[in-house]
Amino acid sequence: MTRISPRQPLLVFALTASLGPIALGGASLWVLHQTPAVPLPALPVTPAPDAPAGPEPRRYLPLMMPVTVTLPEGGGTLSIGLGVALREEGSLDLMARLADRQQEAQAELAGVVLRAAESHPADTRLAALRISLPATLKEAMNARLITMGEEPAILEVLILDWAHAP
Repeated sequence: MTRISPRQPLLVFALTASLGPIALGGASLWVLHQTPAVPLPALPVTPAPDAPAGPEPRRYLPLMMPVTVTLPEGGGTLSIGLGVALREEGSLDLMARLADRQQEAQAELAGVVLRAAESHPADTRLAALRISLPATLKEAMNARLITMGEEPAILEVLILDWAHAP
């Protein structure tokens, strides 16, 4: 009489279960070696012009006070938290010089936002403002810096917070 050891069914199962993946792997390797390699066309290498390697180095700074305006035609109140991207070189000096003029700057920015709001129809005002304000505020801020005898250093205006109350 032949006795089957307890390991024998486990060994038979492991061998039969591994035959499928082994056969599939072998067939895949055989197919890969049967397919001819397709040569890729050589791309001409042109030297890059003397362009900067990446974007201009910048420093991101939030403005401390939000710009709050009452929109025309009963449009409610809009409060916008802003941040600016400045050229990294000289940005901290510029912010230190402008620190005592924050309220004056906020009033000017509120005027720019209000004029921009008046230029859009009431039904699409908020969406249009959200799209157009960064470029409008950047132009206004750089124009103000020029009138103050500073170099225009604002590269980007970011909307960090947007709150509208009807």
